[in-house]
Amino acid sequence: MLSRRQKRLKDLLREEIGLIIRREMSDRISLLLTITEVEISKDLSSAKVYVSIYDGKGVRKSISTLQKAGGFIRSELNKVVRLKRIPKLNFCHDETIARAFELEEVFEKIRKNDEPGEENS
Repeated sequence: MLSRRQKRLKDLLREEIGLIIRREMSDRISLLLTITEVEISKDLSSAKVYVSIYDGKGVRKSISTLQKAGGFIRSELNKVVRLKRIPKLNFCHDETIARAFELEEVFEKIRKNDEPGEENS
């Protein structure tokens, strides 16, 4: 269970990392990118940043660019977040939204197959 401080910190990091990416990296990163979740280690030394990217073709490139820019993002965070030590950032692709769309397509196909009037008697 996360402490109140950890919850506030992860929410703050999610918001600030998103702002930094939009403000400072919009020329290198797709703007169809959302920071969906931040998980912080108990000792606050590292954070796993989950990113949802809506441009399916550029996922690997975007994650790679974010990993390379991790130090820059940390230095920008250090300007706005008051912590003794800014956590090391590890960016991961969050496939939750893509999977939800895939499931929705499957459900839609099932609904079409179950429509009345198309029964084979």
